Amino acid sequence: MNTNPAETQVISVPDGSIRDYVDGKVRKDTPEEYVRQTINGNRYTHNALI
Repeated sequence: MNTNPAETQVISVPDGSIRDYVDGKVRKDTPEEYVRQTINGNRYTHNALI
């Protein structure tokens, strides 16, 4: 786990999309994708930084 703030990478994901935890691709947030991510146990949720 990377705990060095100088090396932390922030990734912005558009609304209505999620980032696949396994391959890092941005995918459309659909019910099917939600199930796929949940089955993998890696549902990724992104919040906008204001």
